[in-house]
Amino acid sequence: MKVIGNNYTGAELEGSGILPIYALAGLAFAVLAMLLYRKRRMETVSDYIAIPVLKPVFRYCMGFGGAFLLAAFLFSNFFQNTVYGAKAAWVMAVLMIAGAFLGWLAAEMIIRRSVHILPLHWKGLGIVCAACLLFVLIAEKDLTGYERRVPDPEQVSRVEFCYDTVFTEPENIKAVTELHREMIGKKAIYDKRKTDVILYTNEHSFGDGTQPVGTEKIIQLYVPVGYVMKNGDVLRREYSIRFESSEANDPDSTVGHIIRILNTEEGIRNRMTPNMPMEKTYINYAAITVETGEGIVRSLSLSQEEMTELWHTAMLPDAEEGHLGIFLISDTEDNLKSQTNLTIEVFLYDRSGTHDPSNWYQTYRVYTFSEHCLGWIEAHTDLMWETLDTVRQSGTE
Repeated sequence: MKVIGNNYTGAELEGSGILPIYALAGLAFAVLAMLLYRKRRMETVSDYIAIPVLKPVFRYCMGFGGAFLLAAFLFSNFFQNTVYGAKAAWVMAVLMIAGAFLGWLAAEMIIRRSVHILPLHWKGLGIVCAACLLFVLIAEKDLTGYERRVPDPEQVSRVEFCYDTVFTEPENIKAVTELHREMIGKKAIYDKRKTDVILYTNEHSFGDGTQPVGTEKIIQLYVPVGYVMKNGDVLRREYSIRFESSEANDPDSTVGHIIRILNTEEGIRNRMTPNMPMEKTYINYAAITVETGEGIVRSLSLSQEEMTELWHTAMLPDAEEGHLGIFLISDTEDNLKSQTNLTIEVFLYDRSGTHDPSNWYQTYRVYTFSEHCLGWIEAHTDLMWETLDTVRQSGTE
């Protein structure tokens, strides 16, 4: 199941073509298990593994299962944003070997129904550990070419990019594939950079997708890329690139390329197009929020009529001029000066169930150059805006 971005509910089923294969495989294993169980020897009825020939299989399953489960759990919770590249591979290898050892011991205890498991089947355990090391080596060196695989843009019908942006125009699809190759080529550089501030894509906010702002020089950006091919195949990859904050304003840098792609006309139009009309019928909630220097956020609710007017007379004109719905790296000094402390929040809900999904939610940062929005807010509210750098500097004084 894939959760659809920008919405509270709604899901689409992926991989339905392979489900019957899984079902048939499960049925075949169930039939095989029944046949084997019927042929078990009576003296093994009380054993946890009643079929002697399956005891080695059980050991290997527990060994590999323990390796992958323990490594995945510990790495994702304690090492994911602290080690990268070759160091991450070594950590993963150690965790997999530890997990294999624990899984193998657990299997022996179950088979022997005792904690006294010596002598241990060291040869089998060694095979599992060697296989784990080989798996890590293949993954780290990308011996299968999985990591370097980039599709031909001519064969792509749609690209699902970060910030829930979808591209269908050929020139933008080609730009994403070129960016994809660039990120792959700079993997060694990213792996050597220590992350001080983490910037994740925030699917509900454009222009302010950061965690707390600081003066650190290294930022991390999460970049998912999904290709839907013309033949129906899907290729998805996820990357974390680490860059110096100064690169955010360099149009020739990797992050500069990401910003340029996200801020294309199609990208902005895509993010400014809800899945249902911006009409009173569907507007469930709308507000303008104000960030203060004390970290307090004040919210001014908008009526359905006000939100409709704001959207059509101010937000869409600003978006058409490239002044709203854009993506900026918030941690840079120049970008903080161009952002106001105002955001517009809107939540659409279709009670009739006509639209799928039935919910759509988004927030938009208002910029100093969003003239239509600022003019509307000044004319219809008593809100006073400041630039983000001024607000956040006053909050630290």
